[in-house]
Amino acid sequence: MTLAARALAGLLLALVAGLASAAAPQALDFEVHLDPAARVLAARGTVTLPPGPATDLMLRRDFEVERIALDGRELPDARPREGAYVWRVPASKSPRRIAVAWRGLLAPLDASLSHRQTLSAARPVAGTEGTQLFASSGWYPSQPGMLATYRVGMEMPESQRGLVAGRLVEERVADGRYRAVFE
Repeated sequence: MTLAARALAGLLLALVAGLASAAAPQALDFEVHLDPAARVLAARGTVTLPPGPATDLMLRRDFEVERIALDGRELPDARPREGAYVWRVPASKSPRRIAVAWRGLLAPLDASLSHRQTLSAARPVAGTEGTQLFASSGWYPSQPGMLATYRVGMEMPESQRGLVAGRLVEERVADGRYRAVFE
């Protein structure tokens, strides 16, 4: 292999390694409790961001944040932006673990909407007929525009069932409550 070919191979390897680290996903791990009749969502968990530059973490402003801490230290107050709370997470050479607890009143479910109309819903909704929490509705804290791995545990009345894209790893009904965990 010529010197030029070796240099090109080294450059490509460095580029691929850089892209792989830049594309490292955020890791979400949440426990979600739903009371559809009262339209209340209460959740807690962690967002782990990969090493990298300063970035934003966002959550829909309909929710009250009970706690948000980066590596055990409370984050400064969020800035409002585009209907969301926005926290600036500082740059780091190591993963950043953000513990968060939030709750809120969901919008009422409009059972008169067609299936197609529900797909364009821009906000999380709940009612005794069902609950809809699209990822795009901003119901959980995340780094906008980034891929994510996740684990979501959910609990709700046994009359409802939870469904999350991914693999169902646990499901049970006990004491009038339904519980499922997805990865």
